[in-house]
Amino acid sequence: FFCSTDTLLVRKFFIKRLTKDKQRRDFIHMEESFKNEAIMYTKLLPLIPDIHQIIPKCLFVTEDIVVMSDLRVSGFKMADKRKGLDLSHATLVMKTIGQLHAGTYNLKSTKEYAELVPTMFDYVFHNKMYFNLVEAALKVSLEQIRRVDDGSLDAVVEAVQDLVDNGRTREVFKRMHDSTKLSVLCHGDLWTNNLMFSYTESNTVATVKLMDFQFSRCCSLAVDLWMFFYTSISPHLLNAEYDNLVSVYITSFTSCLRTPEGQGPTEMEIMEEIDSKEMYGFLVSQWFLCGTLRDWSRDWRDLEVMLQDQDSVIERFFKVDEVMGDRIVELARRCLARNVFCSLVDKKD
Repeated sequence: FFCSTDTLLVRKFFIKRLTKDKQRRDFIHMEESFKNEAIMYTKLLPLIPDIHQIIPKCLFVTEDIVVMSDLRVSGFKMADKRKGLDLSHATLVMKTIGQLHAGTYNLKSTKEYAELVPTMFDYVFHNKMYFNLVEAALKVSLEQIRRVDDGSLDAVVEAVQDLVDNGRTREVFKRMHDSTKLSVLCHGDLWTNNLMFSYTESNTVATVKLMDFQFSRCCSLAVDLWMFFYTSISPHLLNAEYDNLVSVYITSFTSCLRTPEGQGPTEMEIMEEIDSKEMYGFLVSQWFLCGTLRDWSRDWRDLEVMLQDQDSVIERFFKVDEVMGDRIVELARRCLARNVFCSLVDKKD
């Protein structure tokens, strides 16, 4: 509260605070994630020109608290996570993430990038429970895919089952993350829950702000795109508008690059990089479709209990409802049609 001589002014903030429950902090690496976000908001993102246009203003950061402007005061809203975004929203996200990726790509030659990025916690590869959860989700999604009894998805079942049975999930994730020329500092958790939109008076989407940089990490630029495509828009929209959305992203990315002429990546190289990493989208999305995005209306009380214990999460968190089950099947069909699973077979030996 701020007081003048005769007026009481109220200012709203968005506050994220570490839980006092040490078991939970350690279980989901909350302290490391908070440290990542502090580095992003106070050290790296401010180096990107016009970054304020695509992220909320960070007002105060310590090791256990982050205070940001409350975007809701300015009319920003979250979209329906289960429904998925329409084309206008998805297009805006592509423009915005292209701007972020180019901004971090431009930082790669700076002292700050070289010193700070290696100190950040990689939530995927430094998290001892991550791949246990991914494989648990894959097992649940395979049950859904097996219900398609006409044999059309047998190749999907075989490829993914082999991946899980032989403990190759980490290996495939590593291959999907690595990129010699097209690595950027990714958002790391790009899906509907971490996006807020503003609208015009006619209810047309106007701007988007990126939230929550706790999982940011240096990896292929394709990682953010495929997480978004497989979790935040419908399979129908992805199939119909994939080329258009990627084109929007590439245009945004290349227009914001500040590399000397002839030294930056070409549009063809970017396109090939994105196309080669689609397997990541399928694998990571199962965590969301079988868990985070499932209908929790009947099971929400169980969530608090589950988060106290790793074995409980793995056993009880993942369950498929009808809506998400249909999405899993449609995404499996897409992967099959685009020969995405061939990469598993090709690298098997």
